[in-house]
Amino acid sequence: MKFLKVIAILIFCIMAMQSSMSQLLTEDFESGSFPPLGWSNPGGEFGNILWSNYSGVSGYGTGSYSAFYDGYYWDGDVDSMITPVFSQSFGESVIFDFAYAPYDDGGTDLYSDLYIYYKLDGDDNWYLLEQIPGALLQTSPSTGSYFTPTSSEWSTRAVVLPDNTVRISFVTDSFNSNNLFLDNIKVDFAPTGDDMAVQGVFAKGRFPIPYLASDTISASIKNVGGTTFNNFYVYLELTGANTLLDSVLVSSLNSNQSTVVSFMPYTPVLNGYTSVRVFVQPDDNSSNDEAFYNMNVGSRFLAYNDTTENYCCGIGWFGEGYWLSKYRLTNANTRIKSVNVRIIGAPGSTNQVVRGVIMNSAGVIVAKSDPYKIKATDDGKMVNFKLSDPLPHKIASSNSTFYVGIEQTAIASSDDAYGIQGSQDETPTRSDAYFAANGMKAVGEPLNYLFPWASNRWGIEAEVVPITSNDVGISNQGLVNDQYFSTNVIQPKGRVYNNATSGSANATVIRTITPGGYINSQSVSIPANSSVEVTFANWTFTSGTVYTVRDSILRTGDTDLSDNVKYATVTPRVAKQLAVVYSKSEDRDSLVRAILLDGRYASNFDTIPMHYTGSLRPWKFVFMNVRRDGNWTNAMRDSMKAFIDASTAANKKSLVMFHNRAADLYDPATAFFPNPADTIFLRQYLKAQFLSQDWQNNVPADRKFKGRLGFSSVTQDSIYDEVDGNYLPDLVTPVNGSFAAFIPRTVSSSTNDSAVAVAYAGPNYNTFFMTNQFYALRARNGGLTDGPGRIFARIIDWINTTNSNAKVLDLTMLIEGFYDQGANQLVRDSVRVYLRNTTNPYAIVDSAKGYLTTSGTQSFVFNNASNGVNYFIHVRHRNAIETWSKTGAMFASNYLAYNFTSDSAKAYGNNMVKKGTRWVYYGGDVNQDGFIDGTDNNLIDNDAYNFISGYVKTDLNGDDFVDASDFQISDNNANNFIGKSTPMSEPDAMIENGFVQNLQPEVLLNQASQEIRIDHEIYNKFKNEPRKVRGYKTIKKGNQTFVIAE
Repeated sequence: MKFLKVIAILIFCIMAMQSSMSQLLTEDFESGSFPPLGWSNPGGEFGNILWSNYSGVSGYGTGSYSAFYDGYYWDGDVDSMITPVFSQSFGESVIFDFAYAPYDDGGTDLYSDLYIYYKLDGDDNWYLLEQIPGALLQTSPSTGSYFTPTSSEWSTRAVVLPDNTVRISFVTDSFNSNNLFLDNIKVDFAPTGDDMAVQGVFAKGRFPIPYLASDTISASIKNVGGTTFNNFYVYLELTGANTLLDSVLVSSLNSNQSTVVSFMPYTPVLNGYTSVRVFVQPDDNSSNDEAFYNMNVGSRFLAYNDTTENYCCGIGWFGEGYWLSKYRLTNANTRIKSVNVRIIGAPGSTNQVVRGVIMNSAGVIVAKSDPYKIKATDDGKMVNFKLSDPLPHKIASSNSTFYVGIEQTAIASSDDAYGIQGSQDETPTRSDAYFAANGMKAVGEPLNYLFPWASNRWGIEAEVVPITSNDVGISNQGLVNDQYFSTNVIQPKGRVYNNATSGSANATVIRTITPGGYINSQSVSIPANSSVEVTFANWTFTSGTVYTVRDSILRTGDTDLSDNVKYATVTPRVAKQLAVVYSKSEDRDSLVRAILLDGRYASNFDTIPMHYTGSLRPWKFVFMNVRRDGNWTNAMRDSMKAFIDASTAANKKSLVMFHNRAADLYDPATAFFPNPADTIFLRQYLKAQFLSQDWQNNVPADRKFKGRLGFSSVTQDSIYDEVDGNYLPDLVTPVNGSFAAFIPRTVSSSTNDSAVAVAYAGPNYNTFFMTNQFYALRARNGGLTDGPGRIFARIIDWINTTNSNAKVLDLTMLIEGFYDQGANQLVRDSVRVYLRNTTNPYAIVDSAKGYLTTSGTQSFVFNNASNGVNYFIHVRHRNAIETWSKTGAMFASNYLAYNFTSDSAKAYGNNMVKKGTRWVYYGGDVNQDGFIDGTDNNLIDNDAYNFISGYVKTDLNGDDFVDASDFQISDNNANNFIGKSTPMSEPDAMIENGFVQNLQPEVLLNQASQEIRIDHEIYNKFKNEPRKVRGYKTIKKGNQTFVIAE
C-alpha cells in the first residue's frame, strides 16, 4: 500500500510538473504596460502603431486590460503584435480570448480577418498558421459606433501549433472595419476533463427594502474544462436574515465558454446581513464550484460593493473625470439625498478637490455636492456628499435608472494624477454597472462619453429617501475652501431649495459665521421643485482666517429636517497683485523663485491651485501653468476668459500662460475633434495658431531660443527636456494682432511667423503665451534660476510699458430690434465705434470694436485720441442705421462717457426712435447703404423664405432666425423713409477717397487686429462640451491606477 501511495504521489507530481512546464507562454496584459515585457510591436509599413493595451476591457470581464487593435480609426496601415521567444512546442496550442464586431457601413458589414503566423526554432521565416475570417471572429452584432465589448461578448479559440514553434505573430487587415480585442494569450495544452467554475456572483451589497423590489441576482459561469457540459443546473442559496433556494437549467456550455445566469426576481423582507451562495454540482475540480456574496439589507442605501470585503485599490484620472455606478429603483416618489464614496489615495489625494455627483438615466448631470477638499484622515473611509445643488434628484417613475458617484477636479500637486475612487476586485465584472467619463460638465449638461469599466467594483453607495410634500433645504453655501477677493468686505451668497412638487415655500434662511459673531437672516420664497439664490448682508473678514459657515433654513411644517442645516469652512483672503496658478508644484516653485529673485512682486503674489473654484478677477497679473501635456480644465478656461473680458484700459489685466501643447491640442489644424470653445480661446484670446510640434527637435536650435522686440535682451536661453526628447513643445504662429516674442535661436530675428512665445499688447488687456512649462526654462549657462528669473523679469517689463496712454469711452446705446423694452435688456452684439474730427472732411482718428452688454454698455479703447479735443462719435452695426453723436465730445483724464439712450438729441439729427423710456438706433439697413428701403426688405424676405438662421445681417432682432418679425421692423422703417443723418452728405466717400491714408501704420495695424470678432456665441455654446477622445490608456503605480484620455 505504501508503495502504491508513493507511485501515486510521484505520478501526481510528474503531472503537475508537466502542467507547469507545458505552459510555454501566458500573457493577460494586466501589467498595464504595452507591449508587455519581451513582446514587440514594430508598427506598420508607414510606421503607425495600431496595437495597444485597452483599459477597462478584458476577456470575459476578468481583469482590467486587453490587447487592442484600433480598427475603427484604421488609416491604411497593417501592424503586428509578436510574442517573445518561448520554448519549443510539442503538441501545444495557442489559446486566446477574442472580441470583435464588424463595422456597419450603412447596411453593409465591413469585416477584418485575423492572421496568426509562427516561427520555428532555428528558422527566421514566418509561416501562416491560420487565417480566421472576420465572420468567425464576430462576437457581437455589427455596429457603426466605436466597438468595445461587454463581458459576455467574448469567445475563446485554440489553434494547435506545429512542433518546434518558438514565436507567434498576430496580424489583422482592418480595412476600415472595427476594433479587435485579444486577451489571455497562452501556449499550452488544450484543457481536458470536467470543470465548471462559478466565477462571480452579482448581487447588491446594500439593498434598500422600501425602494427596490424584484431584484435579480445573477452569476458568471465558465466551462474551464475540456468537454462540453449539457443540461446542468446552477443553484442559488440565500441564508441569514433572508432565505431562498433557486436553480437555473443551462442547456449547453462548450469548453472555454462562459455565460451569465439570472435567478428568479427576489425581494428580501428583513433587515440584516444575508449570505448569497451560487454553486454547481461537483466535478473534477471542486475548488471553483461555488462563490459567495454578502448582502446588507436595510432601509436607505443602495450599493454594489460588498460591505464585508476589503478594498484593494484606488483609481484616478490624469486631469478631470468621473467614476460612476449605475443603479435602478423600482419604486417611484423617492429622491437621492447623498452619495457615500470610498476614498483611497492618500497622501497623493490630500488637499485635492472633488464633488459628489448624480446623473439621470440620459447621463445629464442633475445635482452636485459642494466642493470638498480631501483630508489625509479620509483615506480608506466612506465620505458622504450631499447631492443638493441645485436640489436633490427625484425618481419620478418606477424602474428608473440613474448614475451616481464622484467628480474628480484638476490636480494641483507634484504628481501628474491622484487616485481617489476606492474599489473592490470584481472579475468578471457585471455588465452595465460601473462607468467612467473624462472632462467635467455643469449641472444640466450631459456626459456624452460614458464608457463601461471592467474588473473594479466601485465603492459608491446611494442614499435613498422618500419624497415629502413639505421639504426645504440648503442647496449650497456659495464659495467655500480657499477664496480670494478684491477687498475684505463681501456680500456672501448661498442657495436653498424647495423639494415639493407644487406650491411655493416661504422660509427664513440664517447664516452664521464664526469667529466674529456674524449672523444674518433673509426671508425667501422658493417656487416648487426649484432653488433660489440667497444674498446676505455685507461681511467683513480678516484675511487668512479660517471661518466656519453655518446655514440653516426654517419653515413651519417641514417634514424632513435632515438637510436644513449645513456647515462649511472658508478661508477668505484679499488678493495681492499677481497670481501663480499651477497644476504641477514644480511650476509653482520655479515661478516663486523667479518672483523672489526679481523682487518687484516679492511680497505681492499668491499661489493658487488649478482646482480653485473662485474668480480670477481680483488679480492684476495671472501666470497660468497648465500641467505638461495636459488639458486646461473647462472651468479654468472659462475663468481665464472672464478675467480677460472684465479687463478695461483703466484697469488693464494681463494673462501669462505656459503650456507645451496647448496649440497642438486645441487648434483645428491638428487637434482630434477640437472643441470650438478651446479653439476660440487659443486663437482669439492667446492669439496663437499651431505651426508644428516639438520645435526643440525639429528646428536646429539645440533647444535654445531668443527674444524679439521688447524681449530682445534675452539672447540665448533654453528649455530643459525632462523626458528625453518627448517633451514636445509646440511651434506657433502669432495671429490676431500678436507678435513673436521668443523664437528658436537659429531663426532670423526679423521672423514673425515661427515662435515659441507670442505676446499681445491690446487696448484692454495683455496676453503672453509660451509653449513650454515654466519649470523647463534654463539660462544659457545651465542655471536653474537665471533663465526663469530673466524670462519673468522681461515679461513684467513688457507688461508695464504697454498702452500707457489709452483713452476709454464708456458708451451706452441700444438697437431697435435687439432691445426688449419689457425686460429692459439688449441681445448682445458687436458694434464698431469711430472717432472723427469735428471739421470737414471729418477724418477718422481712431476706431474700436466692442461687444455690447445686455444693458447696452461697453468700454471702447482708443490709442490715438487726445484729451481736450472734440470728436464726433460715429457708431456702425451690422444692420442698424449708422448713427453719429449730436456734437463733438472730448476726453478728460483719458476718459469719456456718452449715453445715446437718454434723449433723441444725443444723436445727430435726432435720428433715433423711442422704445419705452429709452431711445434706440433704427434697425433694418441690411445692405448698409444708409437707407432702409425695399432692397433691405427683399433681402430679409428671401432669407425668411429659405429659413436662414445663424449670425446673419438679415436677423434684425438677434434671435438667430430670419422671419416675419425681422421683416416687420424693416418694413415699418422703410414706410417712414428712415435713413442716416450725418454732418456730411456722403460719409462713406471720405473713406473711399482715402482720407485715412495719412494714418500711421501702427494705427491701421491696431484697427485690423480689432476686426477679429470674439465669437462669444460659439464659445458659450460649446464651452462645456467634453473633449472627444480616441480611447483611454492606464498607468499603474503600486495599488493605484491612473487613466489618461487620448
